Formats: sequence, structure tokens, C-alpha cells
Amino acid sequence: MDGAKNEWYFSNMNTLAQIPSFSLYGEEKGFPDVLHVERITDRAALHDWVISPHRHPAMHQIFLLLDGIIQASIDGKTLHFSKACILSIPRQSVHGFTFSMGTEGFVLSLPIQAHPHVFSPDTDLGRALLDPVTFEPDQAIINLFHQLEEEHKANSALRLHMLQSLSQTLMVRIARNAERDHQKRGKSRHFEKLETLLTHHIKDRWSVAQYAAALSITSTQLSRITRAEAGVSASKLIDMWLFQEAQRSLAYTRMSVAEVGYTLGFEDPAYFSRAFRRHYGQSPSEYRQGLGISSDA
Repeated sequence: MDGAKNEWYFSNMNTLAQIPSFSLYGEEKGFPDVLHVERITDRAALHDWVISPHRHPAMHQIFLLLDGIIQASIDGKTLHFSKACILSIPRQSVHGFTFSMGTEGFVLSLPIQAHPHVFSPDTDLGRALLDPVTFEPDQAIINLFHQLEEEHKANSALRLHMLQSLSQTLMVRIARNAERDHQKRGKSRHFEKLETLLTHHIKDRWSVAQYAAALSITSTQLSRITRAEAGVSASKLIDMWLFQEAQRSLAYTRMSVAEVGYTLGFEDPAYFSRAFRRHYGQSPSEYRQGLGISSDA
């Protein structure tokens, strides 16, 4: 990563102990409505067109870019968009943006508790929305954003019902695009469910047997699946996810190396550093230094 990207990744992050979690951007107050929709320019202009990395523990966001350029960081991946696109960002995904001045589009924020039928991981719809999704929208999706904006501003009879109906229609269309993407990648349903379990339990340090039991298969079957899908054993895949989470915490937070290790179940900081070096060929401190971040150890 070059210097400009480093500055963007860590803008306003140097005094934070952990990745900031917000209800809506920098707002820590509760969510007052069934959803919130606004123009990108209305929000981004207030922050000089830069939204620093953060996450929402109980909210799903969808960005619709209509005109302009977006440089996005989503869970550590840098993406560039210069034409119409949708970015669907699930709760807990770390994301930040740099917008070109005057960028046009919408941001839709959906509190999870207000839409349990949409985001429940027990449903096909909810499972399809668990990962970030990007794609070029059709006119029907663009029209839905305009309808949501109009209905959100109004005080019409049965407003909440209409907002829920429109937002559910939008999320189904997004989920269909996500499903098409999954089909192109050819992932098995067991592997997709494993990824969901890893997202929720990687810090719990579940064993291979625990993941297999949650999927109602044996440990041997699970390793067969992970070798077919990812080319590694189940235990190796779990380790990969664990140390990817370590990388994310080292990059996006101001926790000490020891604190990062503790959050991931390593009681001995020295052992965590050795394990990190085995995976990446450098210590956690060296990894931070490579990103231009001063390290504690």
C-alpha cells in the first residue's frame, strides 16, 4: 500500500482503542426509525468526503453510487468504483470511504432489529446477505431508492409498512445478485454456512469438531469440503480466519499487540507473536510498521 492509502485507512484512528462502532456513521445514539435513507452528498460533504473506517454492530447499509468516484475499504480490501454500483455492507463489516467531491447517490441504513425477517441467518434471504456484495444496479433498483427516499420524507398513512415493503424488495434483489455471485464461484452450501459460523465464532476459538457439529457433519467431512473449496484442511482454514482477524485488529485499532492476542484467545503475548510470524513471516509489530503505524511492541 502506498502512503496515500495508509493515510486514508487510518484517518482519525490514532487514539482509538478499538474499531469504532456506530449506529449511523459517527452517531452513537439509538436508531429512531425503521430505516434511514439520504443522499451521499448530504453526509459525505460534512466529513470532507472521507468516512473513516468503522463498523455497525446492528445495522446493514447499502450504498448506491450514481455519479462520481468511490474508493472503499471493506474488511481490509480496497475497491474503486467510477460507475453506477451497489455496495451492500453487512453489520460488523469494517468499512471506510473516500468520495470524489460532489459524488451523487444514496445511502440506505437498515437496523437489524427492525427487519428480522430480512436479516435472520436462519432464512435463505438472510444467509444471502451475510457477506459484502457489489454489482452494477439495474433501473429497478435505482427506482427503489428514489421511492424509498420519497416515502421516508413523507408522513403518509401506513408509512412504515411501505418502507418495510420497499426495503424488503430491494434486499431480495440484492440477495439475488449475491446468489448469482455465489453460483459463479461455485461454493457449496456447507462451505457458505461454515464461513458464516467462522464470522460469528472465530474469536470463540471453536475446534474443528465444534464447527462440524454445528453443520451436522463429521470433522473428516468438513476437512474434505474445505480442501475442495479452499485447498486447505479445516484446521488450517480456521487458523487462516483467526490470523486474518488479527491482521484486521492490528491495522484498524490501537489495541496493543498483547491486547489483540488476548481478544483472539492467546493468553501469552509471546506465543501470539510467534504464531503470527509463522503465518505471515513477520511479527505483529513488523506488520504494523509495514503499514506505517508505530507499534507498541
